[in-house]
Amino acid sequence: MALDADGNVIVTDSGNDVIRRITPAGQINTISGRAGEGLRDGARAQAQCSEPQGVAVGPDGSIYRQRRVHRNGGPISPYIEGIAIGSDGALYVADPDYSRVVRITREGELSIVADSGFSSPTGIIATPDGKLLVSDTGTNVIWKITIEDVGDSAE
Repeated sequence: MALDADGNVIVTDSGNDVIRRITPAGQINTISGRAGEGLRDGARAQAQCSEPQGVAVGPDGSIYRQRRVHRNGGPISPYIEGIAIGSDGALYVADPDYSRVVRITREGELSIVADSGFSSPTGIIATPDGKLLVSDTGTNVIWKITIEDVGDSAE
């Protein structure tokens, strides 16, 4: 789930292959995907989801969902559940298959933020003060990561 600037809750409905918006008044709208139609990039109405798990809302209102990514820093698991947009505008991903948190810049550069102590990081939240909260279902711990410098390792 993610929250946008208007107070709408953005949720992934993996059983129906869609992403939905729930307004503060309780109205539910499908904003991306159509059940059973596979995976395809595109604008909200044209994009297709395949069992979406992770979702985040950027500062400009853009909605990001998980996709398999392979960039300069290596692969990311195709089973991403947690993504968040940091205060620096980068996408942060909790990657359970590789037991790490990665940062993806707007240019697509991938760097490892943290990769020790995790068992299965699945959820992630970026706080307004630049920290990351990462839930680890393998250890039943919520980690707080303080980014020391963009692109450097974290504590």
